[in-house]
Amino acid sequence: MNKQAVKVVGALVATFAAGAVQAAASAAYLPGCTLDSYAITKAAPAGTTPQTLPGNLVINSTGCYGVKAMGNNNPASVTVDNNLGYLNDGLLNGEGNLIPFNYFITQSQLQDLNPNDVGARDPGWVELGRITNASALNSAGSATMVADSIKTSTGTLNLGSILSFTESAAPITSGGSRAGTWTLSLDANIVNVLKNNGLFQRNNFDQLAFVVKASDKWAVYDFDFTKLPAGMFDLTQPYSLSGTWNLNDFKNDPTKPDQGLSFLGVWARDPVLSQPTNVPEPGVLALFGAGLLGMAAARRRRQSK
Repeated sequence: MNKQAVKVVGALVATFAAGAVQAAASAAYLPGCTLDSYAITKAAPAGTTPQTLPGNLVINSTGCYGVKAMGNNNPASVTVDNNLGYLNDGLLNGEGNLIPFNYFITQSQLQDLNPNDVGARDPGWVELGRITNASALNSAGSATMVADSIKTSTGTLNLGSILSFTESAAPITSGGSRAGTWTLSLDANIVNVLKNNGLFQRNNFDQLAFVVKASDKWAVYDFDFTKLPAGMFDLTQPYSLSGTWNLNDFKNDPTKPDQGLSFLGVWARDPVLSQPTNVPEPGVLALFGAGLLGMAAARRRRQSK
């Protein structure tokens, strides 16, 4: 993916309209997902505290999936193996068939990442980590993501060594609305860590997604940074991000309080469009630099799983 060097425009004030597809109220009420359920409001270079975006810019998610009735389809039960973005390795890569593997991407964005398969089949999603015990977020508390790992030729790289994610909840409103803030922080030394693990290449993650489960429903909220207007960020440096969230999509009835959060997964997508030949080491990871997320990523093709 080609980078475009752009600078923060201090006077830019823009918001992305929150769309919604609301189901009719019924005993089996399932609301549609709304784009303002997750939003970005702050950013700063890696290693520093995110600051409010110029002009109090609020960037809502650019796409969403759901809300879905869970039934026997629990997204929290789908785990990753190598975590290299292979088709059928992890929820957003199509494992379990709970969400189409190409829901947030086009056919042309599929990649040839897995040497055991032929052709461009891989969606490229990497799970950064998950919050599996979110009870604190239902009572004005906070919860920290347990970071995932990525397989390398010499072992594994724990993503917790270079990034962290925390979500906090505000007190529940009198009407039963649940909401709060989130922060995704990057280590200032992330580039060197990736290089030292043989994972750094000049490629970028281009999407950030949140998998949300509340009671018996779930949904996915995606930020596609290629869809954001240019002129906001200098894409040559990594960024930490912060924003807001709410559970207004999760109700048993439109007149009743939001359901309680029980699981959150955090994902990013590696948009490698071509692979070098005869490179023995896999790569995958990134430093935030594409779009607002911008993780200047690393992935080299594996010889074997």
